[in-house]
Amino acid sequence: MKISTIIIDDEPLAIEVIKSHLKEFASIECLGTFVDPLNAIATIEEKRPDVIFTDIEMPKINGIELVKSLSYKPMIVITTAYRNFAMEGYELDVLDYLLKPIPLIRFTQTINRIVYQHYLRNQPIQKDIEAAKDHFFIKVDKRFVRIYFNDILYIEGLKNYIKIVTNNNSYITYKSIHGVLEELPENDFIRVHKSFIVRIDKINCFDGNMIYVDENKIIMGRTFSKNVKEKVLNQNNS
Repeated sequence: MKISTIIIDDEPLAIEVIKSHLKEFASIECLGTFVDPLNAIATIEEKRPDVIFTDIEMPKINGIELVKSLSYKPMIVITTAYRNFAMEGYELDVLDYLLKPIPLIRFTQTINRIVYQHYLRNQPIQKDIEAAKDHFFIKVDKRFVRIYFNDILYIEGLKNYIKIVTNNNSYITYKSIHGVLEELPENDFIRVHKSFIVRIDKINCFDGNMIYVDENKIIMGRTFSKNVKEKVLNQNNS
């Protein structure tokens, strides 16, 4: 089965560049292109493509707002000529960020990520196996250390490293915040900021911009606050 995509950009030439690049990859199927992002939303909700290529700076509604409005979570690739939007796109946990003009060799890297993520999303048996695990191993200096999920309070991203804070200790290891999130049980952990993941049942309380985990105060990112509130309160009521 092919991986489906929709392209959104208010510049027709930019759309043609992506369409031309996509012709090099038989595994990707383009379901449609849109210069008006508002017109794209209904088609996205109807056809539910696996991945969306979207510009950010567009009339009526920008790409960030479009992504937030969707009722499901496709893979998102942001395409833009402006570097200053990279951080906000990062907070939305987009799959990739492509700076225009997009060379084919860089586009190929994005396609490889899409194919790999699509494979992971379609491995339910493997996901069930991973969900049954109660720990993982991290490399600290020259040792591999077992970390039990129940012991984790929060995880902080430090550029190319992360700091895992547990009930009794803290560990620094070479791993990205996005990479470690994929290894954690989805129902037990939540990303609350571009640099922080917390274990939900360790949250003592939270307000509009701060989360309290034991004696630790963790800032909550603006783009994450709605999801945090819904997930934490829903788990508490379940």
